[in-house]
Amino acid sequence: GGLAGAGAVVGLAFSGVKQALSDATAAQNAMGQSSAQVAATEFANATAIKSAEQGIVDAKRAAAQQAISSAEAVGNAEQSYKNSIISEQFATVALTQARRDAALQLQQLNDEEKDSKLSVEAATLALQQAEINARQIDQSNVTTSLQRAQANLAVEQAQQALHEAQEKATNSTNAANVANKQGIENNPSVVQAKNAERLAVQGIGNAQQALGDAVRNAAASQVSSQEAVTKAIQNLADTQKSQ
Repeated sequence: GGLAGAGAVVGLAFSGVKQALSDATAAQNAMGQSSAQVAATEFANATAIKSAEQGIVDAKRAAAQQAISSAEAVGNAEQSYKNSIISEQFATVALTQARRDAALQLQQLNDEEKDSKLSVEAATLALQQAEINARQIDQSNVTTSLQRAQANLAVEQAQQALHEAQEKATNSTNAANVANKQGIENNPSVVQAKNAERLAVQGIGNAQQALGDAVRNAAASQVSSQEAVTKAIQNLADTQKSQ
């Protein structure tokens, strides 16, 4: 009976040791899992913070790039506006010169018409004189055949001169009539210059509109970029707070 009791005590003691060892192993396993979870959590948190910080850097970089692009767009629009004003000034000067040229051309055509009429009158008188001379030579008994031939040639030359003068007078009259009917404002060069000036004025309006659009777009982009940066900063704060 004594041996049986002693064996029971030993068995109970061994069972306690075994349980203690099992508990110790379980505790070690739990501690190992807890350490891995902590490490994973810390890594995830660090990654999130790094990503949030990078988001701020990216937002600021994008804002800087957008600011440069906006400045270039506004600068180009300002230069285009200045160029359009200069173009309009040149167009106005060209129109003024075109009107002066048209007035001078009109005066010259009218003068040519008058001159051509005088040339016809002079050619008519010259022909009449050549015919008188030819008749006198033909009726004279002392003239030679050479003199008569020269007189006849002079008549033919005078006739040709009159014919040419009449043609020139007709052309001059027609040209003067067309120019007078057109007037200065309907002169083709003046019409072309007026169209150029009109387009130049429109160009100023278009350039002014483009400049306004560029300024407004730049302001909107600045607000958008600032909002993006602010959002990125808030995201970092939220990320840090959640940890």
